[in-house]
Amino acid sequence: MKHRKLRIAGIIAGVGILVLVVGVLTDKRSTEEVRYDNLLSARRSEARYIKWRTKPLYRQFTKLTGFEPVSHYRSKADELEQSLKKSGGLISVGFYPPNFLESGVTNAYRGELFYRSNGLPYFASVRNSEAQYVNRFLDSKEGVFLLCRPRDVGYWQAAFCTITNRVRWGTLRKLGGNREEIMCQLPDGSIVELDACQKWLNESIASGWMVGVCSSNRLLLASRRKLGVEAK
Repeated sequence: MKHRKLRIAGIIAGVGILVLVVGVLTDKRSTEEVRYDNLLSARRSEARYIKWRTKPLYRQFTKLTGFEPVSHYRSKADELEQSLKKSGGLISVGFYPPNFLESGVTNAYRGELFYRSNGLPYFASVRNSEAQYVNRFLDSKEGVFLLCRPRDVGYWQAAFCTITNRVRWGTLRKLGGNREEIMCQLPDGSIVELDACQKWLNESIASGWMVGVCSSNRLLLASRRKLGVEAK
């Protein structure tokens, strides 16, 4: 009977290992995509345990085991996030401050909202057609700054296009980092100086376009769209 139980246990363990090996061999995701998925999983776990942190049962568990889930998953996620930033899997971008009421940007966050232990929110979605990860979302009069996946920059450019009376030169300069020379890229790919970019944006507004400006990799990216149409 004992040998039979050991044999069954061995079979179960073998099947488990086989399933794991097959999963690894058939996983078509890139290494970066795997790291990204692990990051999202860790952030979800961090956010989930934050809700339990004030509970007596949670404190008792951490005291007995010496394991603090929030700190564990935060540290794991921070390490993955830094790794993805170094490899370019996540990039920092800033946007000219939109008029939230007019741009409809409040409808852009169709993912789930989570909060990190430091109070900063992030959005995550399981649908590939939408922006999947946004972290460190900060809103100020000088702009909106966030960390997102490179493939989602266009999504956020469209989201932050807005109808406004005028794009201010000073705000553009701050968004560009107050550098001596700030260059801008227009939708047709041409690179222009800040004055020309401001002129293009304001002329677009006068023609009825919704406009937006994104700061990425030391370059301002100008975009515009008609209401209900994708940015270009």
